[in-house]
Amino acid sequence: NKRLYVVTAGSDYKTAAQQTKDGPEPEVEEPEVTEKMLYLKPNANWKKDNARFAAYFFGNGDKWVSMVDSDKDGIYEVNIPEGYDYGCNVIFCRMNPNTAANNWNNKWNQTSDLKAPTDGKNLYTVKENTWDNGGGTWSVK
Repeated sequence: NKRLYVVTAGSDYKTAAQQTKDGPEPEVEEPEVTEKMLYLKPNANWKKDNARFAAYFFGNGDKWVSMVDSDKDGIYEVNIPEGYDYGCNVIFCRMNPNTAANNWNNKWNQTSDLKAPTDGKNLYTVKENTWDNGGGTWSVK
């Protein structure tokens, strides 16, 4: 159940009437993207339970972007959002597959805070047998 609070202009938010509305989660608008790409190769742990993947970009406004395996090769890709470039701050996240919303409540696991390389390396491989902040390596896809 989602809760909706209705506040009329000029009233105190503490007096807002609470209403409950059932239904699907609202769709989340993905940010504008660039042609610059980053890639994620999750380990066996991260692939369990039909997890999906997202990238969280931060340092220039927070932006979540869903990742896809467009080549069906087990490597997920994400377009770097507008306003970001190589060298940006990013966290790759293993997400709950039962919801499309990218946020911290739906995150199952994450890498540590990463900085996308500027030397051409664009593929982050999550170290085997790790879950959260378990480390990994950057290479060229």
